[in-house]
Amino acid sequence: MKRTKISNLILFLCVGLLAIIILFLYNLNKRVLSLEKDFLSFKGKGQEVENKLQDDNLKEYHAVIIDYVKKNINEIALEKPVLGGRWIVTDIKFLSPDIIEVAYEDGHIAGGIFLKIESAFDSKVIVKPFW
Repeated sequence: MKRTKISNLILFLCVGLLAIIILFLYNLNKRVLSLEKDFLSFKGKGQEVENKLQDDNLKEYHAVIIDYVKKNINEIALEKPVLGGRWIVTDIKFLSPDIIEVAYEDGHIAGGIFLKIESAFDSKVIVKPFW
């Protein structure tokens, strides 16, 4: 009978100790997840600011390229406009940071060209046909 009571007591203590360990680990895991969430939300705010700066730089880069191509399409286009017209840019697509597709027309015919951006530094843009 004493043996059974001692065995039950040891079993009860082991189960209790196991429950305490499980609760401790659960709370520790919960705290770690909370810290990770706080860190990621803080990091995300910094990333948003960094992305905004990158987006602003990219928009400025695109604006410089678009402005240059629109102003100089008559020299960039490989064919001459017909009936004394002038080329007008109708669409510009950035396929990559250094490759663009330009669509243009003169009111009679339309054309298109792929351009490789060699340089776009200090508003000095250098583009070359790309095929």
